[in-house]
Amino acid sequence: MTAELGITNGYGVVLAADSSLTMQDYSSRKYYITGQKIFKLSSKHSVAIMFYGNATINC
Repeated sequence: MTAELGITNGYGVVLAADSSLTMQDYSSRKYYITGQKIFKLSSKHSVAIMFYGNATINC
């Protein structure tokens, strides 16, 4: 289960997420407590992305 939070007001936006990850392949499941779920997309602009649920990379 993932917990994510986004709060906005007149001064800016706050993004928060837990750091627990579960990775699974066909035969095993691994748990990590130090995963990253919030990523900064640009160093010049204030843009970030949060993710949760199933994600597949290079399959």
